Amino acid sequence: MPELKDEEVRQLYQKHLKLASENWNGHYAQAEDDIKMYVGDQLTANQRKNLSNGEPALVINYLKKRVDLLVGQQMQNKTDIRVLPVEGEDSGLCDIYTQAIKWSMVSSKSYRQISQGSKNSSISGLGWLSCEVSFAKDIINGDITVRSEDPFRIMCDPNFKEMDLSDCRYIIRGGILAKEEAVELWREKA
Repeated sequence: MPELKDEEVRQLYQKHLKLASENWNGHYAQAEDDIKMYVGDQLTANQRKNLSNGEPALVINYLKKRVDLLVGQQMQNKTDIRVLPVEGEDSGLCDIYTQAIKWSMVSSKSYRQISQGSKNSSISGLGWLSCEVSFAKDIINGDITVRSEDPFRIMCDPNFKEMDLSDCRYIIRGGILAKEEAVELWREKA
């Protein structure tokens, strides 16, 4: 694929952002309602207004208990990542890799992030995780980190079908960067 010019990249980004926004806005509206239900904010403004004499609204929230139970079970029954040998003599090395991955997951609190992604998925229908290499603590090798993303900041190709996103043509992660962060990412454009 030929390298795109800055203007072509900007136009392609805007095209995909518009398409994704049009297709995902319905999901985001429903997800906001789902989150309100989870936290117990289940009455509309109109229903609140109709309460007589400022009576407190009584809401029995069965949803929060069930979601919390589901997430608790996920946390208690998480499985570790294992490296499996291809040949018999690989087993010793695979054990070392398995322990290194487990150490990395525990030290970077990645299991907690995976649980948060699972909780987001249970509440609003989608939970996003990102895996990155951070050079904040180790400037030579970097540290592998897993982060649960805000489900309202992620938009992707609305036509994807595969759970592993292998058929997803693009993923847009929105956010606001400080000027220093932007310069660090795109030093040649600064």
